[in-house]
Amino acid sequence: MSTDRIFCLGEAMGEISMPADAAPQVAVGGDVFNTAVYLAHLGVATEFVSAVGDDPFGALILRQLRHHGVGRDFLATMPGSTGLYSISTDAQGERSFHYWRDSSVARSMLSGLDLTRLGKAVQGQTIYLSGITLWVLRAALAELFGFLDMARDRGCRIVFDGNFRPRLWQQDLIEARLAHANIMSLTDLALMTYEDEVLLWGDKTPEAAAQRNRDSGAGTVVMKMGPDPCLIVNSAGGSEVPVGDAVSPIDTTAAGDSFNAGFLSRWLSAPADLANAARRGHQVAGKVIAGRGAILPDTDLAELAGIALP
Repeated sequence: MSTDRIFCLGEAMGEISMPADAAPQVAVGGDVFNTAVYLAHLGVATEFVSAVGDDPFGALILRQLRHHGVGRDFLATMPGSTGLYSISTDAQGERSFHYWRDSSVARSMLSGLDLTRLGKAVQGQTIYLSGITLWVLRAALAELFGFLDMARDRGCRIVFDGNFRPRLWQQDLIEARLAHANIMSLTDLALMTYEDEVLLWGDKTPEAAAQRNRDSGAGTVVMKMGPDPCLIVNSAGGSEVPVGDAVSPIDTTAAGDSFNAGFLSRWLSAPADLANAARRGHQVAGKVIAGRGAILPDTDLAELAGIALP
């Protein structure tokens, strides 16, 4: 199946970055937003599907999407506030977050979108969303899952990034587990992180985590494990793909988001070539964690599409 566009469904927020050894900066971020930006710079036609507020951060998100070449045909501007978060990074590049998103209009994005028009647009295409998307839309999960089920009936592939954050779910593991298990039954490609799976499910091995997601309905499961090889499991069995050259991280923000973009930039056109997709994911993530912030500077973004596979 040929895929022309990928529709990235999630929340974008204002971002205040506070590194340990540099001045604070104001930008835009969000896991699905980050992936959408990197996909666009890797040559994939990308639409960002969400809602932003009629405030300065909403306007900034619109400008940044335009700047990065990400489609905005299904981005609603609604009365109210856009979410905001801060990132603090320590000397080792590890992150800590604070959020101000309780009244974010992204929580009501489904009511602000023309789902009939979106349903027609995604026919034969791909939808990408994350565990954070599930949290943002947790009051409307029945509507979301109904839409995704309809989209699959129209030949749309569903890609899900687990991205479990205990702080968001406030330790309500039952609600989080139910949402994550239900999305697997609709998922063609699951891009998971083993560390997150342990937090949510207590899995003892990456293989057990991958098989649990397969048993819940996911077609192909990719288990990301930081600097270690990622594990790929589907009906053909399991395999590992090493990271390649070691990278000393400056900032691990968007490491998983950028891996997903690199992986998808290959998988969308060649879904059977999983090993090369994973290599591409590792390479893109390696570039991103060697810089600061969720989104690389424009000069570095321009180099991404030219990264050669080994």
